[in-house]
Parts: sequence; structure tokens; C-alpha cells
Amino acid sequence: MASTVPAEDNVRVLFVCTANQIRSPFAAAVAARLAAEHALTITVGSAGSMEPDQPADDEMQRVARSMGFDLSAHRSRTTDDRLLQRSDLIVTMTGRHVLEVVERHPSLRHRTLTLKEWAAWVQAEQPVPEWTAEGVRDWAAAATDRPFDRLVSGGDDIADPVGQTRRQYRRTAELIRDLVGVGLDVHAEATPVSHRRPPPGSAERPVWAARPTRPD
Repeated sequence: MASTVPAEDNVRVLFVCTANQIRSPFAAAVAARLAAEHALTITVGSAGSMEPDQPADDEMQRVARSMGFDLSAHRSRTTDDRLLQRSDLIVTMTGRHVLEVVERHPSLRHRTLTLKEWAAWVQAEQPVPEWTAEGVRDWAAAATDRPFDRLVSGGDDIADPVGQTRRQYRRTAELIRDLVGVGLDVHAEATPVSHRRPPPGSAERPVWAARPTRPD
């Protein structure tokens, strides 16, 4: 995904999923559009851990197109070391993706979190204070100060809809769109069942629900 503002000092936000063909490219497309619309100086990208140079999933392309996003030019990338190290904020689709990144690069622990965690912090009235590399990294250090066992529970995951119905793809896409908007603090269409911030060390997590989906 191209930079929304072509400047070397842009904040670099990287979305990560498994194959980089469904969830993360769609999240990046949403973030890039919102960043452009709201003049946020960020460069948005996406990557995964499987074979590179693959197109976006056909069903995801159709769903994205129906929502006004074009993924036809997307080609998957792998999360190589340079890409990860250069990112100021790494936003994953599941807790296990966080653990995979941190296992490879322990120094990135405090830059890597799930999309649901990002949105939950903003909903708890703790948005990114300023979109600079330093501001984002400082914010992420606080947002990622949680026990790792929380990441394996699945409570912060956005499930991969691969092989499921178009309706499920649509639900997944709408949830991603809404959570990215909340994370960027530009709109709040997602519906939290509870967005109360848990106390430090608590196992409680905000529970997110997708908005009702109209029939396909």
C-alpha cells in the first residue's frame, strides 16, 4: 500500500495476518483511505507469513469492492526483518500473530498489538496523542503492557473467513473497517459491548461485536 503522504518521517503502520490475502490488505486499504481523508501523516502497509506475490483472495476482493475498496492491485508480502523493524506500529489480526512477531524480534514487543486491542484503548479514551513516530511508539509501549497469556485466549482475534460464506467475509470486513476507524480516532462505528478499560494485570478484555450485517 502506497504512502498516504510521501514523506520519509511518516509514521509507519503495518497490518499483519497469516497469508496477507484477506484481513490485513483490507485493513491497510481502509487505513490508507481514512489517513488520506483526515490528513494523517502515515504510511500504511500489510504483510503475512506465507508465500509472497499472491493476489488478494477473490471473495475478499468482491466484498471489498462492494464496500468501495479496490484490492485488485494487491500482492502479498512476507514479514521480513527490515519491514518489521522499520514499522512504528504493528497491528495484527490475532494474538498469535503478535506472539509470532515478538518471538522473532523481542524488541518489537512494545510496538505490536492486535487490531481489537488498538481500538479498545481508543474507546477507553486513550487515543494516539500525536501521529509522529515518537508519539506512536510511546503510546504503543503503554498499550502493549499486558501479560502474554491474554494473547492466546482468542478474545482479541479477528478470525480468518477463508472458505466461509460471503456473509461471513462481509461481517469480517465490516468489523475490520470499523475497528480501524476507531483506532485512527476518526469515527466510531464499531459497537463495543463493554469498553471499560481493565485494571493492570486483569484478565478482563473489552468485547467487540460487529454491527448487524444486511443480507447478501
